[in-house]
Amino acid sequence: MTQIQQYIFTLTFYLDIYLCALYIVGYYGLHNKGEEHIIETTMEKVRREIELCDAYSGCVVMHSLSGGTGSGLGSKLIEMLRDQYPMNHLMSCTFAPHASGESPLQNYNALLTLSTLQRNTDCVILTHNDDVLSRLQKSKESVSFTNINDNIAAALCGVFLPTDSLKPKSGISIGTEPWEMMRSICPMPGNKFVQLNHISRSKLSWESMVTQLLHSLKRHDAEGKHVSFIGIVTMFLKSECTMIHVVQCKFSSIASLAVGRGEGSVAFPQAVKSSERKLRSAYGFVPWNPFPLDVWTGSSVGKFPSVTVASNHGSIVEYLDLVRQRSKVKHAAGAYLHWYWRYGASEVKAKITFFVAVLFIVLVYQI
Repeated sequence: MTQIQQYIFTLTFYLDIYLCALYIVGYYGLHNKGEEHIIETTMEKVRREIELCDAYSGCVVMHSLSGGTGSGLGSKLIEMLRDQYPMNHLMSCTFAPHASGESPLQNYNALLTLSTLQRNTDCVILTHNDDVLSRLQKSKESVSFTNINDNIAAALCGVFLPTDSLKPKSGISIGTEPWEMMRSICPMPGNKFVQLNHISRSKLSWESMVTQLLHSLKRHDAEGKHVSFIGIVTMFLKSECTMIHVVQCKFSSIASLAVGRGEGSVAFPQAVKSSERKLRSAYGFVPWNPFPLDVWTGSSVGKFPSVTVASNHGSIVEYLDLVRQRSKVKHAAGAYLHWYWRYGASEVKAKITFFVAVLFIVLVYQI
């Protein structure tokens, strides 16, 4: 994969100069002569790598949620991968920007990208930069981009790297961890948004690590309100307006996966069992799933033992509602919309995608 990684890095570096954090430019392009080769060359390199595989199970695409390259070009690549390989798994690892704002277009871009991911992927691992920063600030006085990237990478490695639980009798891992995780916690095609929580500590028992991880979960929103309640959306269409009706309802987890890595990980399942009441209270397992939590064990991914929990959780609605509200205010004022019309988006299609597509994601999480 080195050749693809080098190509994508070079492509991303130069495209960021031109895309200006605009989804529509990344998706439709600048309409310059010959620029179609970017997508075609990328797909050709992906095809070559796939043909070198003994068995191709699926693809994991890592991209930003709101930048021009990550959201626009990333969405286009995901659509083409789904079209070219409809029978294989397709997973997205996407990263949401800081809510305070990195670009005036980030909320528009996020809505468009989320719509694409909902239609084309089998699973979306959504990571919020704000949540990662908040967790790190509790243990560090100064947090750098390297610290944030290391934490995100450790969380992804916690669920992606080989585990003892899925290792075949031959003792050689065949790399099924991403797809087994997807089948375990994304059983329904409409509910596909996964969030990760990761902790790594030394000289702590597994029970203590699970407890500390649960303490690090987000419990309050930006306004200081408790996040155990969400808004359920009812859609009314009156001419071109979309109205929202909010009812209080508790967050719930459809399914979760806990992975313990490190020396003595064989004792991790028992620790999870003894902490099941805490996990059930913190994540709010749905009553209709008889097996809401799977447990895996494996070797350490760093210096210290670690615990990673992947959860298909309804708290995604909180982020969607924030993005929708901010986009709605800008859309009503006509702010920045000319950039989307200029580069090929139709006004009617954009209106529908900006708001209605997100409502469908919210509705399927009405558990």
